[in-house]
Order: sequence, then C-alpha cells, then structure tokens
Amino acid sequence: MPNHLANQFQISMSALQDRYCRGVSRALVLALVSTAFLCAASFLQYVLAGERAAANPAAAAELLQQTRDNREVLSETFPGFRSRLTVSVDGKVHYGTCSFRLPGRLQVTMQGTEDLPDVTATIRSMLMHRVPSTRMSAQEASFGAADEHPLGRELLLSDRYGSVYRIRDRQITQVDRRLADTRFVLTVLETQVTTSYATLNPSGWL
Repeated sequence: MPNHLANQFQISMSALQDRYCRGVSRALVLALVSTAFLCAASFLQYVLAGERAAANPAAAAELLQQTRDNREVLSETFPGFRSRLTVSVDGKVHYGTCSFRLPGRLQVTMQGTEDLPDVTATIRSMLMHRVPSTRMSAQEASFGAADEHPLGRELLLSDRYGSVYRIRDRQITQVDRRLADTRFVLTVLETQVTTSYATLNPSGWL
C-alpha cells in the first residue's frame, strides 16, 4: 500500500477510534447520571413514605394491634394456677406459694415475716404480659423516623413511661422505657412459634 494511502487509513482509523471512545464515554456518563437519578428518586420515595407513615397514627396503631394480637396469651377459659415458689435473693433462698386467676388476681405468700415486694411485682409483670390486652390502640402510638434498624420499625407510645418499641415481623423486638429516674431497655433475642401460630418469648417477657 502506498505511503499516502496508509497514512490516510491510519488517520481514518484514529478518527473512528476517537469518535467511538467519545461515544462510549457519553454513554457511560449517561448511565451513571441515570443510575444516580434513580437512586435519588428511590431514596426520596423512601423518605417521603416514612414521613407519610410517621404522620399516620392509624397505621401505627394498626401495627401495634397486629403485634399484640400476634402474642401468645392465656385464653379466657384459663382456670388459673397454684404453685410453690423458690426465690433466691442475694444468695439467700426463700420459699412461698403463688396463685393466679384471670383477669389479674395474683396472690403471693412468702414464708416468714420478711417482706419481698419485688417478688410479687416481678411475677405480676410476667403474668400480665400473658394476659389478653383489652386496650384500644387508636391514637396510642406513632411511628418514629424511618430507618433501617435491624430490630425493625420504631414505634413511639403515648404512655406515661415514654415507651419506645422496635417492631419487626409483627413482634416486639425491643422496649425502651423510663420509670422515674431509671431507664431500661429490653431486647428480645429469641422467640418461639407456639402450636396456635402465635409468638412467645421464652423468658416470659413481652
């Protein structure tokens, strides 16, 4: 091939390569811009959905009620129980008896004259978590800020304790609550599905 033709061929190829590279670059830029736009739109939709949910107390109340309905509780025909108690407090063992009947009649009797009010309060708290809830959830809860917390959606309760729940899969996974000058946080690490397909925390709480 003559030199002048070879030079023209090389120039043509270089021009084609240059146009091709510019075309690819523009396509990549367009793809990146489109991806960024879609991500921004998705994030905005997520934020707006969270704001709408946070401003919708009916949805929060419905989620709270579904969560309560999903708990394993004592049936209305449950006759109650009587049992012996063995309680260890600061290394000292105490004995007594306990009886319970719905809706919340609890009697704890400890042997001896020493008063152990925390024993009754602890047993009552555990049992009342297994009593069917008759409270109405309407206007009782609202959503917290939308996030991707591993324990689920934040729910703010309008109770006297300033309770904050985390709910995932219609289960309470965390309770953050204040009592006077004390703050406690309960986190559920394990639940079981009962024969009635409800959920139960093996520790007895929630």
